[in-house]
Amino acid sequence: TLARTDIRFQFQNLATHILADTDPAIGWLSLLDAPLSGSFSTQLSDDGSIGGLAGTLDIGAGTLDVSAGVPGLSFDGIRTYFTFDPTRNRLRFNELSVRSNRFSVNAVGHADLVDVTLQDAVEGAPDKELAYVGQFQLSGILANPEGMFGEPVSFDGGAVEMRLRLDPLRVDIGQIVLRNEDLN
Repeated sequence: TLARTDIRFQFQNLATHILADTDPAIGWLSLLDAPLSGSFSTQLSDDGSIGGLAGTLDIGAGTLDVSAGVPGLSFDGIRTYFTFDPTRNRLRFNELSVRSNRFSVNAVGHADLVDVTLQDAVEGAPDKELAYVGQFQLSGILANPEGMFGEPVSFDGGAVEMRLRLDPLRVDIGQIVLRNEDLN
C-alpha cells in the first residue's frame, strides 16, 4: 500500500492565469480576468501520482475574455465548489454561481475533459486539443442583456449540454432547455 500525503492550500486575490496554467482540469480559468480566492486539496502518493482535486473558488468582479480585440463580458462574481476525478477525467460542479448585471445563473453538473483531434488544414496532420464536454442543471436564471428586453427575463430552471474549447474559444451547445413552472 502506498503512503499518501494530503495537501491543502489557500489563496487570496490571485490572478486567474496563475492557477489556469497548473493543470488542465482548471484550464478554463484562463478565460477569466479577475481576482481569485479559494482553496484546493489533493493527495500525493509515494509513487508521485496525484489523487483527486477538490476546490472552492470565489472569483471577484472581472471579465470573460472571448477573443483578442473584442471587449470581454463583464461579471460581478463567480463562486464554485468542484471536485476532479483524474481516473475519469471528470470535473463535478456541486455549485457554480455566476452573477452580473446582464446575466445570473446557478448550475450543478459535470464536465469531462476529452482530447479532440483536429485536422490541420495546411499540414494535414492531426492536432490534439483539450475540450470540456459538460451537462449542467440550471436554476435561478435571470437574463437582462443591454437594450434587448424592456425588463429582465427569468426562468426557474433548465439544462444545457455543451462543449467548451479554450484556444481559440469555442462553445458548442448540443442542447439547452429553459423552463418556468408557470408555463405548464
